[in-house]
Amino acid sequence: CGGVAAASSVSGAAGSKHISTHNGGVTDKYRWSQTLGEVSVEVTVPKCRGSELKVEIKTNSIKVVCRGAVVMEGELHEPIHSTESLWNLEDGERVLLSLEKSRESWWPAVLKGDFEIDTSKVDSSKRIDDYDPETQGALRKIVFDQNQKARGLPSSDELKTYEALEKAWNAEGSPFKGTPFDPSLVNLSGAAMPPGAPGFS
Repeated sequence: CGGVAAASSVSGAAGSKHISTHNGGVTDKYRWSQTLGEVSVEVTVPKCRGSELKVEIKTNSIKVVCRGAVVMEGELHEPIHSTESLWNLEDGERVLLSLEKSRESWWPAVLKGDFEIDTSKVDSSKRIDDYDPETQGALRKIVFDQNQKARGLPSSDELKTYEALEKAWNAEGSPFKGTPFDPSLVNLSGAAMPPGAPGFS
């Protein structure tokens, strides 16, 4: 069963903007956005303090109560990880909910019975931050290499190779010791070439 999420009150900057409605929408009670793994909800409440709010985030439902009056309540479109979901009070009048989905999917609505968006039209592309650290590293490497190639500069692998070559250039036993570093004099397939020999591409 889902538990009540930890509550915290955070003061926002005056005049701060509403949350994005990217891949979400706006209802008469809240506005929302989503990624494959998370739903963000903004609920407007009467000016209050965090101590006057009661926010219950459970596996299958959420409830926002301000000074004893229910502002938002309902059954979620799909289950969430309630213990990983949080809420904050911004500017004393906006409750921001961060709900972690129990599975990656696109929701047509936050609460069952609310207006539904057309999930076939959502932006299904992922942000790099949505991937695990290993995949993030691989994606950032690809993006870096693409940018380097477009600018006519060496890729990350080539840069690493050049760094290793520069360290070995003046190593004991190197045929290049004592000469200015010039990577074009080295055959990257493995065979070293003496100074003055034509370089390989």
